[in-house]
Amino acid sequence: PDTPNEDIREYLPRQFGRLRFLEGTPADRVAHPEKAAPLRMAPETIIYPFGSNLSQMEAVDKALSNQLSLIEGPPGTGKTQTILNIIANLIMQDKTVLVTSPNNEATKNVFDKLSEEGFGFIVALLGRRDNVKAFVESQERAYPPALAEWSLSKKKQAALGESIRKNTVVARDLYTRKQDLAKQETRLQDLELEYTRFMESNVTQSLRRRRRSTSKRIRAARDLVGTLSANEGELTFADRARIVWAWGIGTWHDFDHVTVDTEINLNRMLFEAQIDECKAVIKSHKTYIKMHRGEGRLEDITSKSKRLFEAKLYERYTKRLRSGRPHFDNPWDEPFAFRAEYPIITSTTNAARNQIGRQGDLFDYVIIDESSQADLVTGFLALAAAKNAVVVGDSKQLPCVIDKEEARKARPLFRPSGLPRRYSFVDNSLLDCLNACKDQSGLQAPGTLLKEHYRCHPDIIGFCNQQFYDGELIIMSDNKGHEASEVLSCNISKDLNYDRRADFNRVQAGAFEQEVLPGLKKRFKTEQIGVVSPYCKQVEGM
Repeated sequence: PDTPNEDIREYLPRQFGRLRFLEGTPADRVAHPEKAAPLRMAPETIIYPFGSNLSQMEAVDKALSNQLSLIEGPPGTGKTQTILNIIANLIMQDKTVLVTSPNNEATKNVFDKLSEEGFGFIVALLGRRDNVKAFVESQERAYPPALAEWSLSKKKQAALGESIRKNTVVARDLYTRKQDLAKQETRLQDLELEYTRFMESNVTQSLRRRRRSTSKRIRAARDLVGTLSANEGELTFADRARIVWAWGIGTWHDFDHVTVDTEINLNRMLFEAQIDECKAVIKSHKTYIKMHRGEGRLEDITSKSKRLFEAKLYERYTKRLRSGRPHFDNPWDEPFAFRAEYPIITSTTNAARNQIGRQGDLFDYVIIDESSQADLVTGFLALAAAKNAVVVGDSKQLPCVIDKEEARKARPLFRPSGLPRRYSFVDNSLLDCLNACKDQSGLQAPGTLLKEHYRCHPDIIGFCNQQFYDGELIIMSDNKGHEASEVLSCNISKDLNYDRRADFNRVQAGAFEQEVLPGLKKRFKTEQIGVVSPYCKQVEGM
C-alpha cells in the first residue's frame, strides 16, 4: 500500500486496473508462455566491474540476450554481484532499470554495494510514499567529486574494450579450470578420508602398480575379481594377462588364487590411484593458472571494466557537472528527466507499477530479487513494469509466506478459473510459477544456477549441497583448519513438550542455555554468536 492505513484489498485491484497493456512485456510471456521470445544479440563488449566467475558470466550473458531470464543460487554464490554486473552493462547501453524485491533490505543491499564503489548517486530509492518523501528531501545537489576525474578518450575506451574482450576469452577457460580445481580438491579430501577409514578396517597387501595402471583399469580388474571370488571362479589366462601385462596391475602370482583378499588389495590400489590422479589434475590446473597469470588477469578484467563504466558515467553527466544536479519534487511529474538522472530505481514488488509514472512509460529492464519470496500477484505487477526482466532467487530458500486467512479465501476463487495449477497464488511464488511455465509450457526463459560458493565452511555448505542442490554447487571456500565436528553439530532435545504457561518452548530454550551456549562461549565472543528461531516468541523467551 502507498500509505500505512491503506487496505491491500483496495490497493492491488487499483494497481491491476492501471494496466493499460501487457503485450510484449515479461508479464505477457508468463500469461502466454507458448509465445515465441524475441531474439536479441548480446553487446560486443560485456563488462564485469564488480568481479565475476564462470556461472556469473553465463548469467550476465543470458540476461543481456533474452527478454526474460532466471538466476538461482544459495547465499554466498554472488547473486547481488551478478545483479550489479547486469546493471553496469545496461547502463553502458543507456537502459533504465527498476530493481525490486518483496522487501526493502534486498534492494537496499544493491544500493549499498553500488555506493561502496562510488556509484550510489545513480540510484533512486523509491517505492512506498514514505520512501519517496525521504528521497526527495535528501537529494544531493552536487555530484561526487570523483566523477570529474572519470573522463576517458574514445580511443582509450576502445582499447579497454578490446582488452576486456580478449581477457574474457582466456578468463572463461581459467574459470573452468578453477571450477574443476575446486571439485578435485573436494574430491581429494573425500578420497583421503575414505582411504584412511578403509586402511583402519582392512588388512591389505600393497600390489605393484605401473604407470599404465589407471584407476579405470584397476576398477575393471577389481570388479572382475569381485565377481569371480563371489562365485568361486578363477581368472582365465587371457584376463590374467590383460590385468598384469597390459594394464600393469600386480604380478602374475598375485592372481594365482582369486579371493576376497585379492579384491581388498585391488580396492587399496584403486584408492591410491584415484588419489594420485586427483593430485596430478590439481597440480596441472594450478600450473596452468599460474602460467597464464590467472588471478592477475581476472583482476585486470575487473579494474578495466570499472574504468570503462566510470567513463560512461562521466559522459552521461558531464554536461550537468558545472550547473549542479537537478532537484525533483515529484519524480513522476518528469519521468524521462528523472530516469535520465537516476537510471536505476528501487522499489518493493507491490509498488513496482507506481514507478512507471502516470503516462505508463515502461522501464527497459526490471530485476526482481528474492523472487522465491515474491507472491504471484505483486510479482506479476513488477513483470508488467518493464520491457525485459531478470528474475533472481533460490527455490530452496524461504518460500513466499501467505497468510492463512488469505489462503482460505483465495483457494475457492482459483478453482473455477480453470487455470493450470502453476498460476495458483496460494501454492506458488513468482519463481515457482516461472519454473513451472518453463517445464510445462516451454516458456523461453533461460536459467542459470550460480554454482561457485565462497562463504560457508566447506562442510556446512557441503551438507546443503548434497541435501538440497543435488551436489551441483562448487565449493570455493576454505576450511581454515577447522574440521567438520567444529563447525557443524546437532543437539536434539529429549522432551519437546511446551510449557503451557508461555508461548515458547522452555525446554528447548533451557537446553540451549545449559548445553549449547557454554561450548560456544569458550570459542567465540558473545557478540559473535547468532541465534535463529522461526518464532518471535521463542526468541523473546530465550
